[in-house]
Order: sequence, then structure tokens, then C-alpha cells
Amino acid sequence: MTKNSIFMKPVTFILGGLVGTSVALLFAPDSGKKTRERISGYASDAKGRIQCYSSGVRDKLTSIAEKTGDYFAEKKSLIAASFDRGKNAYLAEKNRLIKAH
Repeated sequence: MTKNSIFMKPVTFILGGLVGTSVALLFAPDSGKKTRERISGYASDAKGRIQCYSSGVRDKLTSIAEKTGDYFAEKKSLIAASFDRGKNAYLAEKNRLIKAH
């Protein structure tokens, strides 16, 4: 599953619902004013849902970014410690060989 498909399914669903609702309302046998009021209400409701959804996505992405940063900081620390141990072992062996000759 690609990143785009994860985020596009809910967006596609919401947009499809909005288009379907709008078309149904336009062809409904209500007065123009009442239809416009309904469309406005649905649009306002959809706006609230989209804002809520985008807030949730933002929170999830922030959490993922924080976890990723922590992960790389931990790995960087491990690599630096390994490098220092290797460097110290190299210098110790170098000194041992110098003293042996």
C-alpha cells in the first residue's frame, strides 16, 4: 500500500459524498432557497469533518516524525559509541605494536 493510497481513500470518499449530496439536492423538488440552505449546511458540516480529519492526520504525522527522530538519535548514539570503541582498540593495538618493536 502506498502513502498516497492511505490518504486518498478517505479524501476520495468525502469528495464523492459531497458531489453525490450536491447533485441529489440540486435535483430535489424543493425550492431554490431551501436547497441552497441545505447545500450550505452540508458544506459547513463537510468543512468541519475535513478539518477534524486533517487535524488527526497532522497529529499522526507529528507523532511519526517524533518517533523517527528518536529512533535516529538512538542509532546515531550507538554508531558513535561503536566508532569510539573501534578507534580506541585501533590506538591500543598500534601502541602495543610500537612498544613491541
